Amino acid sequence: MKTRFLIIIGIIVVMVIIIGVLLLMIKNNQESESLFAPPIINKVHQHAGILFMIHGEKFDLNDPQYQQVSYWINFQSPYDDVIHIHGDRVTVGYLFETLNFKLDEKCIAITNGTSYCTDERYSLKYFVNDNMIDDVSDYDVSDGDRILISYGNETRAEIEHQITMLNEKDVTVDMEHLLGKQN
Repeated sequence: MKTRFLIIIGIIVVMVIIIGVLLLMIKNNQESESLFAPPIINKVHQHAGILFMIHGEKFDLNDPQYQQVSYWINFQSPYDDVIHIHGDRVTVGYLFETLNFKLDEKCIAITNGTSYCTDERYSLKYFVNDNMIDDVSDYDVSDGDRILISYGNETRAEIEHQITMLNEKDVTVDMEHLLGKQN
């Protein structure tokens, strides 16, 4: 009788723990969804170009950890230079926040913990549609935009080359790839 009672108590304790863990997982999932939710007004399907350069080298956003992190704005391999936009009023800051980057007017910190900040030797520069801006984090990404994020000590000619590289990119996307009909 005592053994049966202990088994029943053990089963109840295990069930309470399982229910507690499940409730905690649901709560954390709801919090993470609302934490990064952008102010969406209308669903859209648009594309913008992006080039992220560090010391003259392209930062690879094709890594799986950067792919389709958010429904509202994302990258889809192999198009790491194309931002896919599915809601209006979605900002560059929101995009990078979903990738676990930190972004402001002076610094960008990437997922491995490395920060690239403006100092006496290097500068962080943002360009939207060929125009330099102080901070890109609050910029609402729109169809056809071209966004350059460049960190280093590049000359004006090197920056102009990066802008040209970005502008030469086709930001339209092969629909067969998106539908999973790759050759």
